[in-house]
Formats: sequence, C-alpha cells, structure tokens
Amino acid sequence: MVTVETQEQVPFKEAFRRIWVANPTGTVRSSFAAFGCLFMLGIQVAMFVMADNTWALLGVVALPLAGWFILRGWVYQRLPWRALGLLLFVLGAMVPFYLM
Repeated sequence: MVTVETQEQVPFKEAFRRIWVANPTGTVRSSFAAFGCLFMLGIQVAMFVMADNTWALLGVVALPLAGWFILRGWVYQRLPWRALGLLLFVLGAMVPFYLM
C-alpha cells in the first residue's frame, strides 16, 4: 500500500494521484461524498430562497467545509478530518430541515 506523507510535504494533486493508485474505489466513494455535499448545498440554497428558512444558511456554510474535510481526510488518510466532515454534513444537511 502506498503511504502519503503529511500535507506540507506532498501537494494535494500528487497525494490524490497516489491514493488513487492505492485505492481507487475508496477515492471514488470519497469524491461522491464530497459531490453529495455540493448537491445538498444547492438544496439548502433553494430552501433558503424559496421557503425563507434562515436555518438553511447553516447548511450553506457547513456543506462546502464538509466536502473539503471528507475529500482531504481521505487523500491524506486523516480519520479525524473525515469524521469532522461527516459531522458537518449531518449538521448542515439534516438539521435545517428539523429547525424549519
């Protein structure tokens, strides 16, 4: 298995290439999770504009960060980053629907 050095030593593009070679299936899953965050971002913006739900702004802020943490956590093999990304996804994607 290919190991990836710390973020300061390896640029993201090179680290992404290495992790793709090591585990393409996991990389595709992480990329889809990050894309899902962007998809939910569109839903949150629509919910803010059409339904006038101010809690949707929580999703507008949290979802791009969630996608970033999920993808970078996978590429650099940082479990806390991935966990934070999933927590932000749940917070940003689900909570505004319940606080409507």
